This record gives sequence, C-alpha cells and structure tokens, in this order.
Amino acid sequence: MPIDDRKFKRLTPANVDVAPLKRGVYALYAKRELVYLGHAVGKGDTLRSRLRAHLAGAAHGLTHYKRETSMQPKARLKALLEEYVAANGHPPAQNTAKK
Repeated sequence: MPIDDRKFKRLTPANVDVAPLKRGVYALYAKRELVYLGHAVGKGDTLRSRLRAHLAGAAHGLTHYKRETSMQPKARLKALLEEYVAANGHPPAQNTAKK
C-alpha cells in the first residue's frame, strides 16, 4: 500500500515547516517520479526534521514529497520498499537496497 497521503506537496521551506513533529515515512519525488523512500524514527528525528534535511536536495531535482505518520516507521519503510521493488524490479533511484 503506497504512502497514505493523496496530495503531492512542493518541497519548499513553507510546506516543510508545517510537517508533523512525529515519526513516520516519506517519499521524495523529482517532478512526479518517486526517487527516495525514507523514515523518521522519533525522539528528535521527525518527519519535519528529515524533510528539512532534504531541502538542499531541491537544488538537485527534488520537487515534491508525500508523508505519513507511523508508530512503526522502520517496518512501514521496509514494506514500502518491498512493494516498490516488487512492482519495479529495483529500489527507488536514491535508495540503497535494504534487507
């Protein structure tokens, strides 16, 4: 099941500044192409902090994101990566193979 966020959000400081201060998973896009799946595990590592860290990547073609809060972000990321690999034969371009 894809990330539970129907709306593509532009990767801008204004949008990132309202992202939840919670743990979860996120997807980064170059235009509408998924290029990275990541997670925030909590205790200071939040969706907002992770997206802020990726803002510099906007200069390298990152344009949008989706996000989803999750109580088990590691397990949720694993499931998302497995689903993507099953459908595409490889992980997103900026992810390394996770086992």
